[in-house]
Amino acid sequence: MAQTEIPYEELKQEIIEELKQQRTGVLATSDGEDVTARSMLLFSDGLTIYCFTDKDSRKFKQMSVNPKVSVAAGSLQIDGTATLKGHLLDEENARFIEIHKEQNPEYFKITESAFFPIQSVRVIEITPKRIGKWIRGGKLDILNISTRKAYRLEMFGEFRVPEYYE
Repeated sequence: MAQTEIPYEELKQEIIEELKQQRTGVLATSDGEDVTARSMLLFSDGLTIYCFTDKDSRKFKQMSVNPKVSVAAGSLQIDGTATLKGHLLDEENARFIEIHKEQNPEYFKITESAFFPIQSVRVIEITPKRIGKWIRGGKLDILNISTRKAYRLEMFGEFRVPEYYE
């Protein structure tokens, strides 16, 4: 397996552009031994990802115990931390509403009529720690936000790269 450092800002911009194209993804959460995954609508603001759910849902309860989450969307694998926010219309979620209207106006109308009235619906803000982007031909680009480093791996089979997991 070969590893090459690549320009951080270039990979960051590629990932931001891909995130803008992703309307859904799979969110994985865990509160201990049990890991669950489910499809979610996604909204992005730079590298920050938003989604929403009911505060009584299993995923919300899991994130209350363990905020570490993983999201798979398109060719991206995102590991990060979830911050549980208030109701969709709370002032703290004004940016989420703005992004939702901009990125998915058709679905915003559904959200407005179906979810705004439900007082138990909450916004989830995911702050990525690292993002992997799969590239054809057995390559993986890794954006490590914590260290502000980016790498390209050319590999075959299983791998474990310290820079990815730190």
